Amino acid sequence: MSVYTNRGMKIRFDTAFAFALIGRLAPKHTAFTVFQYAEGIELSPSFFFWVAAMATLTFSDSLLLLFLIPPLSATLQLLMKLARAYTPLAGVAMPFFRLYGILYGYGLFLVPLLVLAYAKMGFTGIGLLVGAGTLKSILCNGIENAYAAWWKKHNGRLIWGSEHSFVYAFQYLAHKLGVNARTNVSLQEKESKPMFDALARLIVDHPNVYARFTKDEYTNTPIDETLLHLAVLEAPLPD
Repeated sequence: MSVYTNRGMKIRFDTAFAFALIGRLAPKHTAFTVFQYAEGIELSPSFFFWVAAMATLTFSDSLLLLFLIPPLSATLQLLMKLARAYTPLAGVAMPFFRLYGILYGYGLFLVPLLVLAYAKMGFTGIGLLVGAGTLKSILCNGIENAYAAWWKKHNGRLIWGSEHSFVYAFQYLAHKLGVNARTNVSLQEKESKPMFDALARLIVDHPNVYARFTKDEYTNTPIDETLLHLAVLEAPLPD
């Protein structure tokens, strides 16, 4: 099976592997919490876009800056995420990423941004935001696709940003708890009580989330061999 998060983000890891990692975080954190952080990390470039756009509109009247700064900020955050270039501020930013992931899609961020753009620059400001958002999509999608292709070429399997975001979320919480944050998972751990307890808790508390889990082509590849190449992700995170 592939694992799906609360908001439907696909994570191409088999269920036993994903929940063996989540089981290490019990009872402090559940799968639902880990998924919230993973969604927030995946959306962090959009969060940077929003923050940069709000700041640019507040402190500048430059049309060029409004068009360039937000998408470049989003692109920088994406590169930092993919390169695992966390700064000491990462521990402060993670809760904001989580909150953004929870509230994303309800207009709570978009509406104030559009109102401010219209108040400062009229429809020109809104048009520039649309253009900046389009530029962000082109840059970020291009980088993500190139990175996924590079990963497949060097590691033999297609791994997208959502899988990395899940690992980042797990490791962030594991480091805060002081538990094993490595991604090496044995067969014994995949069949352990913490793994089944973590999965059972999700099934009982959030059956709608578990119902999204589906079989797909990626689960035919032995996950342990792939994750040997995730050593690049093992750098400690800040508290």
